[in-house]
Amino acid sequence: MLDQFRSVYPNGCLISEVTQIFKTEFVVRVTVIVDGVARATGLAMDVRVTVAEDIARARALAVLGIMEIPKPVISPT
Repeated sequence: MLDQFRSVYPNGCLISEVTQIFKTEFVVRVTVIVDGVARATGLAMDVRVTVAEDIARARALAVLGIMEIPKPVISPT
């Protein structure tokens, strides 16, 4: 996924931010920056910050056609 992104956008970067913590869940936003311009964003929420980041990253890259939009993941509560 990231190799494909780098091959298409060699000067691109991804920025991940925890934007909110809601009870026990993390809201993560990933922004795709290409040539200094935000080209896409993805949001996700999960009890595990790493899972939320992975889903948000996949959603942002899907907007650019790098990968398919991930199916929703239901976390055990």
